[in-house]
Order: sequence, then structure tokens, then C-alpha cells
Amino acid sequence: MIDYLFTFLLAVINVGLWTMRVAVTARGLRIAGSIVATLEAVAFVLAFSHVLGSLDSPGRIVVYGLGVGVGTYAGLSMDGRIREGRRSHPHTDLKAEGEDAKIRQRRRVRSLSTTGKENACLQHPNL
Repeated sequence: MIDYLFTFLLAVINVGLWTMRVAVTARGLRIAGSIVATLEAVAFVLAFSHVLGSLDSPGRIVVYGLGVGVGTYAGLSMDGRIREGRRSHPHTDLKAEGEDAKIRQRRRVRSLSTTGKENACLQHPNL
């Protein structure tokens, strides 16, 4: 019974971290994504080697599959909570959005002033 619980928890942790890594990386948070990927790799090696060590146990394989499902749900839930937490502090998001808007406007103005064409910033060597 403890062996099945261990298999289940390893699968939940592995897939939960994988889901978080994909979500964090998709948002452009490279360092956070790299940290989560490191933890996920360790969890993957432990989980997969644990299951491969006993392919003759269908119960362990089924429990691993259940852990994958729960891990996916847990990872998506954690991502949703993190995203909501960031929304609860609107001053940080507005500041970041304001900075992005300033950068885009600066690029647009610079590209118009140097070439006279909009969207020429992709060709401008200083941008």
C-alpha cells in the first residue's frame, strides 16, 4: 500500500511540476521555468524509474496513471492561483504594462523618425 502511495505521489509531483513549467515558461519567465524544470527532471527520474522497476505490477501502473491525472489538475490549479495572485496586485501589472507600452511607443517613434515607415523597427540596427 505504501508503495502505491509513493508511486502516486511521485506521479502527482512530476506532472504537476511539468504543467507548472510549461505555464511559467509560456509567460516568458525563463529563470522560474528553469528552476521548475530542474525539480521536474529529478521528480521524473524518480517516478519513471520506480514504475519501470515493476512493470509486472499492473496496480502500480494504474496508480501512476491516476497520479498523472491528479498531477495535471494540481498543476493547472497552482498556475491559476499564481495567476490570480498576480492580479490581486494590479500596481505591479500596470507598472509592467506601462513600461512595455513606453518601449513599444519609443520603438515606433524611433522607426518613424529614421525611416518614415511604420514597423520598420525590425530593420533598424539599434532596436
